[in-house]
This record gives sequence, C-alpha cells and structure tokens, in this order.
Amino acid sequence: MKTDNPDKISELLRKKGEKVTPARMAILEVLSDCSCLLSVAEIYDRLREQNIKMNYSTVYRNLEVLCRNKITEKIAFPDGAKFKLFDEGKHTHHLICKSCHRTEILSYCPFEDVKKIIKSNTNFLPLEHKLEIYGYCEKCQKK
Repeated sequence: MKTDNPDKISELLRKKGEKVTPARMAILEVLSDCSCLLSVAEIYDRLREQNIKMNYSTVYRNLEVLCRNKITEKIAFPDGAKFKLFDEGKHTHHLICKSCHRTEILSYCPFEDVKKIIKSNTNFLPLEHKLEIYGYCEKCQKK
C-alpha cells in the first residue's frame, strides 16, 4: 500500500488508535505533492504558503506520530532529519551527499550479507534495519 492514499491512511491511523486530524492530513498532502525529502522547516513553510496555520512544534510532533506508525519515514542528514512518505513493501536505503544533500536510493539491500556476519560473530538476532550511507556525489567530488 502506497501511503499517499488519504482513505487508507485514515483507516491505518484509526486501527493504530491514532486520531485522524486536519494537521496530519495537511502534512501528508504536502509530502505526497513532493517527490523529494523535506525537513520539518520545509514542510512548515509549504503549509504556510497554502495558508494553513500550524505551529512548527505541531508539524514536528505529528511527523513523529506518522513515523511511529510507518506512514512517513525519517531520514537522518548531517544537518537534521528529512521526511518522506513510507512506501510499504518497498524497502530502500539511501546514499546521501554530505555537501549538496542529494539523495539516491541504493539499488539493492546489503542486509542479508551483514546479517550473516552478525549472526556468525555475535549472539544478536537482527530483525530490522535502516541503512544510510554518507559521502559525496559525483558532482561534489569534482568541486
């Protein structure tokens, strides 16, 4: 289920015991209208551009609720987190440029190899993971 469907999102929130609020739906609309990653400040600014009055802290708190319920995904950047809609069933990892913040999706998941190493070297049972690799994109390397 792609989480940009308002009816499915409403249903999912209700099933998880969360309220479906105008603020949450407005935040989700901003994220669904953009194919890029957005920071809390960028989401806040886009809401203000649409004349939707909402406190910055309200945006932040609602994003945390949406992340906890796997409706949005939080990606860590050196200068702060950015958010996108969670695409259930589509497992992705990111290559993030430390200079221009360009983000690419890694075309495969290296976790199975890492999982084997963890299981053979520790008593830890890995269940889930998130991988973000930081470095410099080709353009920034040439600078």
